[in-house]
Amino acid sequence: MRKKEFYFVLLLFTIIITANWLVRKDARLIAISILFVILYVLFYGTEIVTAYYLYLADRSFKKCDDSKAVNYYWKVHQIAPGKITRTASLAIIKNIEGKWDEAEKLYREVLRSRPNDIRLQYNLAVTLINKGCYDEARTILILLTHLYPRLYYHHATLGEVLMRQGRYEEAYRHLSMALRINSSETNIRNKLEAVVSKLKDER
Repeated sequence: MRKKEFYFVLLLFTIIITANWLVRKDARLIAISILFVILYVLFYGTEIVTAYYLYLADRSFKKCDDSKAVNYYWKVHQIAPGKITRTASLAIIKNIEGKWDEAEKLYREVLRSRPNDIRLQYNLAVTLINKGCYDEARTILILLTHLYPRLYYHHATLGEVLMRQGRYEEAYRHLSMALRINSSETNIRNKLEAVVSKLKDER
């Protein structure tokens, strides 16, 4: 247990004991609940705000509003209590800004501490694609599709890499899988149609 969690539990225990002594029996639960919320916000307020900014950044990114996403990620980078979260946010900013060498370096730095973080692995793969490092990106994405076969964007991104490498049959398989998992993605459907056209040309 970290020091922060230890002091939180200690103070919470103290509050409960004190409330039992000083507060009327019928008001104890309300008093303890209010004090718990206040204590939680005091101890974990930064984490709560960080999580909120990450949510807003992710939503902005999905809406293709890169400027808003960058703004929220900068806020996370400035206030996040953990170095890993700050570094990961900076890596995303560099990726959005097209500074892919810097983004790759930052992602690899974070992955040394969190080697099993699938989101960081995926983001590194996207950065490598942007750099034209298709072989390494493909290796990462193949692993991710095996480990998490129900995440459509792993298949979709792998399909895109395979398209760029001219491996159309494999691309067709992964894009089809992505579309089966998430049939609402028009972009995947368009890529799949392009792959089908390429396969027809090859025949």
